[in-house]
Amino acid sequence: MLAKLKNYLFFTTIAIVFGAPHLFSQVIEPSFSTFIGEVYKLPASKKVGEVYRKSTDTYEKLGQIKLDKLNIPETVDEIPFPQIERKNLFGIYFTSMMTIHQSGTYKFTLDSDDGSVLWIDGKLSVDNDGIHTMASISQNIDLEKGTYPIKVWYYNGVPNKYGLILSASMTAAANEAREVITFDSKELQFKTNSHQINPSYFSTLTKLAEKIDAYTDVEEIKITGHTDDRGSASFNRKLSLDRANAVKKYLLKHIANKNLKITVLGRGEDEPIASNDSDEGKAKNRRVEIIIK
Repeated sequence: MLAKLKNYLFFTTIAIVFGAPHLFSQVIEPSFSTFIGEVYKLPASKKVGEVYRKSTDTYEKLGQIKLDKLNIPETVDEIPFPQIERKNLFGIYFTSMMTIHQSGTYKFTLDSDDGSVLWIDGKLSVDNDGIHTMASISQNIDLEKGTYPIKVWYYNGVPNKYGLILSASMTAAANEAREVITFDSKELQFKTNSHQINPSYFSTLTKLAEKIDAYTDVEEIKITGHTDDRGSASFNRKLSLDRANAVKKYLLKHIANKNLKITVLGRGEDEPIASNDSDEGKAKNRRVEIIIK
């Protein structure tokens, strides 16, 4: 592991994207990996939250199920919930990985009988809590292109009544690029295994700040850091976030609008744009992307 975390020189590519509204002709909806559900025997409860907020260690585990998708229409007959013989008082924690193929606004809907809850990247996103017949709750969420861990909690309290449907669709695309400027590895550099910008490249970022100031209608900037696959995943996420923050700090010192909203993200090695099997590919993956809206 220590060898894997060996210091390495991080060259950075920055893409500056100037946004403009557009109509999108092709939409790629979110995709999900297999839903793996841990099934538990649960006590009676009027609210799902009274159950899922407690540690699952306090409940008897009944087993594990796998579903390609969460699309179980409401049923009121003797057919049990798929792969589960128990007919009431059980809960399931489903986990999956969701891929967002296009940045934009997405509508997530949970239909369930009884209660259900959705978390995206650890954040509670849709809350359809409670003992009820088939009910639907939706929430619009802005998401960047990438892969996110998701978790769905389902609680069944009434015998012979089941239903759980998770649906997701894009409602608005992110702004399309109007201008792209790329700084290659010779134009911007961080110190080895550090988020400290090499002083030799300050002039590059100063010119970038002047470029931003030339646009009078800029409302927001998003800075996202990326790495190659050297180092652990957690190490790379932190390093990419720290380097994005370093760029933000420098820009704030040199742009005219000190109140400009600047959001920073660290994606680590999760979104490669080239193969990590070669030094050339790794160099392309080590980058910081700046979206200017």
